[in-house]
Amino acid sequence: MPPSKRKTVAEKLITIVSKEASKIPDFRKRASQDTIPLHDAIMSGLAVMHLKYPSLLQFGRDCVKKPDKLRNLKSLYRVGQVPCDTYLREMLDPIETRYFRKFFTRLFAFVQRSGRLRQFEYFDEGYLAPIDGTGHFSSGKIDCPECCVKKPGSKNPQYYHQLLACCLVKPGKKEALPLMPEPIIQQVDASKNDCEKRH
Repeated sequence: MPPSKRKTVAEKLITIVSKEASKIPDFRKRASQDTIPLHDAIMSGLAVMHLKYPSLLQFGRDCVKKPDKLRNLKSLYRVGQVPCDTYLREMLDPIETRYFRKFFTRLFAFVQRSGRLRQFEYFDEGYLAPIDGTGHFSSGKIDCPECCVKKPGSKNPQYYHQLLACCLVKPGKKEALPLMPEPIIQQVDASKNDCEKRH
């Protein structure tokens, strides 16, 4: 695929995410005219991942010190104001994961309608969809009601979060099509963690 066409597709995908991000209700009780929109925080988070930044701190520094980076954020990601790394975490952490499901369904629909989903077909079997679990949080002090727990009831319990991730792949194809990950959370009335998702 020529670079110019790839850029056009990327812009379309980012536009879809931007539209869905603007629909997520702002959980903050007091929002003034100077408040950074929740949309800008979500799209800044996307930019951090999409541009493969090593940290939120580095991303914030570049936005301050490199005007061209800020111009790209405004033109490509539609970000008006960039939150600092601490504020970005404070804005993104409370958003319920269910709101992000729309991102995946809308993007998948775009891939399907555009005919690109056929590129992932594998012989007559359909599609290859490897599944893997991954950890993204662990602490001996910080926990929440949905944390899984190692050594519960002991003096040093370990709280952690994991995700079950799935994507469509095809041998010989560099790209993968991620599907909505599912959190692995503590079961209701469970005496132990069994790595099953609560329904």
